Amino acid sequence: MTTALDRLSAVVEKTAPKPIRRSAPVTVETRTAPDKILSKRLAKLTAENVRLKQTAKQRKVAAKPKPKMTKATGTEILTRAIASELIRRRDPLILTDGAALDMVVPKHDKVLRACVEAVLKSDSHTATTLRPTWGEELASDLTAAFIEDVGVASVYGPLAAAGQSFEFGRARSVSFPWRDQNTPIPASWVAENATLPVKDGRFDSSTLNRHKLAVLVSLSDEIVDASVSNLLQIVRSAVVRDTAEAVDQHLTSDDTAISGVRPAGLLQGAANQPSAGNTIAQITTDLKYLASQAIAGRYIRPVLIMHPLRVLGLKMATASDGYFPFRQEIEAFGTIFGVPIIASESAPLDRVAIVSSGDFYTAADTPEFRASQDASIVMLNDDGTDPTMTATNAVDTGGSVKVSDAADVVGGPAQVVSAFQQGLTVVRIVQPMSWVLVRPAAAFVSGVDW
Repeated sequence: MTTALDRLSAVVEKTAPKPIRRSAPVTVETRTAPDKILSKRLAKLTAENVRLKQTAKQRKVAAKPKPKMTKATGTEILTRAIASELIRRRDPLILTDGAALDMVVPKHDKVLRACVEAVLKSDSHTATTLRPTWGEELASDLTAAFIEDVGVASVYGPLAAAGQSFEFGRARSVSFPWRDQNTPIPASWVAENATLPVKDGRFDSSTLNRHKLAVLVSLSDEIVDASVSNLLQIVRSAVVRDTAEAVDQHLTSDDTAISGVRPAGLLQGAANQPSAGNTIAQITTDLKYLASQAIAGRYIRPVLIMHPLRVLGLKMATASDGYFPFRQEIEAFGTIFGVPIIASESAPLDRVAIVSSGDFYTAADTPEFRASQDASIVMLNDDGTDPTMTATNAVDTGGSVKVSDAADVVGGPAQVVSAFQQGLTVVRIVQPMSWVLVRPAAAFVSGVDW
């Protein structure tokens, strides 16, 4: 039986506050030690970085220079291709590892090397350094580039650039139309329903036949074995300078054409007169004569052709008051009275000519080079010095000398040489080329001594 005391105790127990339970103490994990280690490492790296920068500034180490590249001009490609072939022929075993090409074109010069390899690609047994089937895709570009390079040292290059240029390719001749500027066909004013006039203008065509300049050059094994730079210089001289000189000597002459052998010189049959003298007034008289010929002949893009000494003479020509009347125009524009000057050491020393470049048509191909170490050749020139060929700078079949004819030449006998026996490399250089002035459009002053 529940008493009042028990009920009171129960009430007190329910209303009494419960004791507070204390939780376990919270511990915070600290990472003080690792942070300090990282901070020390970062400080060391920063200090090392600062030290390295200061050291680099103090030493100022120069950057490694870039390898020198050679411009892949037509002449440079041909020169190195020929030199490579000459080296290979001297020692055929050298070609197994490409050492012949490495000697003339460094491996880092990738553009030039690719061009030379394209020219040289063939089987290793062919005797031809350059032929139409080698690097045929480069033939057109090489021809244009070669003419441009030759132009630096010649009359032919600038004149071909100002005139009309073609390529023979595999053709024996090139034909082209042209119009005579001396027979104009001007239009007329015409009324409504009136008839149109018919005028007769002269249209014609000309043909450039494939002529060639050619020469044999013998090189001793000692020359081929010499330093590559010397060999390249020899080949480059034969390709550019000698070719330019041979072309210009005939181009600027008054030589007649020989059928099947050579074209006529530009000044063949040209109007001319002797120089008036070397005073300012006399020089002006000479220039006035040339200008009048160009105006009367309706020259197209006329150019003056002269030796560099004549250009120097014009620059130094002095008036009575000490003034140099021609110098400023020549140095600033390369012209005289607005007419461009083409100066070349191969031009005649005592002639100054004016030519209508628009009437100059020419065709040429890349020079052909062949080399042999087994040929037998007749050591004979065409310079008129005994023993000699009968022709001078124009060898036809009648003037040719074969090995069997060596004993019967003018001033003979001529010497016959075996390349194999005497340790020679014989190089044959052939330059296909021809030109024509489609109408009489040239004049010159002779006996010039400005």
